[in-house]
Amino acid sequence: MRYEIENYLLVPEAIKRYLASLPLFTSKVDKEFWKQVPLGTDLFSGHVSLVRVKGSDEFLVPLLTEAGKPTPKKDLCLIAATMKAEEIHPEVKEKLDEISKTLV
Repeated sequence: MRYEIENYLLVPEAIKRYLASLPLFTSKVDKEFWKQVPLGTDLFSGHVSLVRVKGSDEFLVPLLTEAGKPTPKKDLCLIAATMKAEEIHPEVKEKLDEISKTLV
């Protein structure tokens, strides 16, 4: 389990797609992301840098502001909209499946 729901958005490729209109900043995403998370870390793992960081206020909001696309915490779901199925954490898929079963 991660510190907050926004921690499941810590997927460099999805963040870069969200910043696609600002291509000069996509390399900055990698630089800043891998500064926080050890290079090569499995993004689905329970690594402390993915679990305990406050992904919204401590990472995503400042990074997006610096990249020139200020995004308030309430709008970080826009990153999720760019995610590919294989980038969605298994825990999120499990919870969404549980929710969908209650709606049937």
